Amino acid sequence: VSTIGMCQLAMGLGTFTAGILVDLIGVRRALLIGCLVNAGAWGIFALIANKILLVQSPLSLFCALIALSTWGTSVCTGSLFSALSKNFPGHSSGPIGVAKAQVGIAGGVAAQVFVGFFPSRDDAPERLYYIYFLSASSGLFVLLSWPLIRVFSQSELMAASAGRGDSCITPQWHLKTLIAITLLLVAATQACSFMHGEGINLSPAILVILALPALLLFPKCNSFSPQKTAADGPLKADEEENRVSPWAGGPAQMVRRPETWLLWFTVFAVIGGGTVLTTHLGAMAASRSGPLASAASAVATFSCAQSLGRLFGGMLSDIIVSLRWARPWCFVALTLLMALAHGILCFPGLAPFYFGVILAGLAFGVLWPL
Repeated sequence: VSTIGMCQLAMGLGTFTAGILVDLIGVRRALLIGCLVNAGAWGIFALIANKILLVQSPLSLFCALIALSTWGTSVCTGSLFSALSKNFPGHSSGPIGVAKAQVGIAGGVAAQVFVGFFPSRDDAPERLYYIYFLSASSGLFVLLSWPLIRVFSQSELMAASAGRGDSCITPQWHLKTLIAITLLLVAATQACSFMHGEGINLSPAILVILALPALLLFPKCNSFSPQKTAADGPLKADEEENRVSPWAGGPAQMVRRPETWLLWFTVFAVIGGGTVLTTHLGAMAASRSGPLASAASAVATFSCAQSLGRLFGGMLSDIIVSLRWARPWCFVALTLLMALAHGILCFPGLAPFYFGVILAGLAFGVLWPL
């Protein structure tokens, strides 16, 4: 598990190529490629893990598949966040925060839905079927939303900012509605994680909540006819003018400044603290002394906490800036919070375990909008 986790981290160093790919071929094509790579890698991983495909050295292949899946995921998220930043110029912190919150809660949602419909012990061989579910769900959700994701024209953006739209919920309420749905999803996922032991299955409710954003499309969808992008044909004059090279002011100039390395070290420490939990949370839950901690509940708790952090992290940092404090002070608080979380995890018992997981999830989640 440690070796596979290290491969995932190592591939993270190469995910900058996802942004370059998005700039080269456009948001929609890059999103489709990332979806197919991610779902395909998990599908092959599931076949090997369940001994459908027999290989001589599964560990090396597992590492390669995890790295490939990590890259496909980065292409998907890079495409989505690129579209969000272009569709909400100047005020994208709210929409991006909601999207990052959904990314953060995805792991917990998937785990709780699977365990709800296919209950099994944490150490049962049937639990490996979850990888099939992960492959199918990660591909299905992206493919269902793919026709709706694109970069809107200036006229459409002006109509939306003026409050004009075809949906039953006006554009001014879109962000508030999505925040409310995200909070409801977090609450349902966390409740589901602790109610499985009581024989209560909230997985159908989670699926209903996942479908609630479709309300923004009723009574009829906004215009989703294909638009020309950089990959589809000539760009309009204003689009061509605003297009920036991926290398403009990029790594070659950043590494010359000491602030870059300080920022890198701080982000590395916080992300490392969160990744340790995402990689080893199941083993940590199984090895705790005292009452047994459920791995699924621990994963859901971490996912919910980091989802809340992603949802409100950007807004909280904006408040810090409005108080005339520099935004990097937020990183100081996050490193202290992550250190406190890991310190609490050293204590025995369920309460310190879940409290430490919550604090680590919050610190991990708030980092991403920054």
